[in-house]
Amino acid sequence: MKKVQWDEINDEQMNALLLELADTNFYQAMTRFIAVRLGIADDGLRSIDSFKNPTEMARMQGLRTGLQDLSLYMDDLVEASTKEDKK
Repeated sequence: MKKVQWDEINDEQMNALLLELADTNFYQAMTRFIAVRLGIADDGLRSIDSFKNPTEMARMQGLRTGLQDLSLYMDDLVEASTKEDKK
């Protein structure tokens, strides 16, 4: 497959490529990386005093949200694809 640049594909093509990625070892490695980073972010959230360091707390919450975004999106894609396959 020809390597494409992010600005050369539309949303439908992007979703198809993400679905293809979901069945690879690369995605499993990404999932593990995200899980490790989420653990670090969770530790940070537990140790930050939100009254003394509200900015740091917001940063950690943003980091956590950002880490989960791709996984949640891909989970939705896989679920929608599975439902389509069952029809």
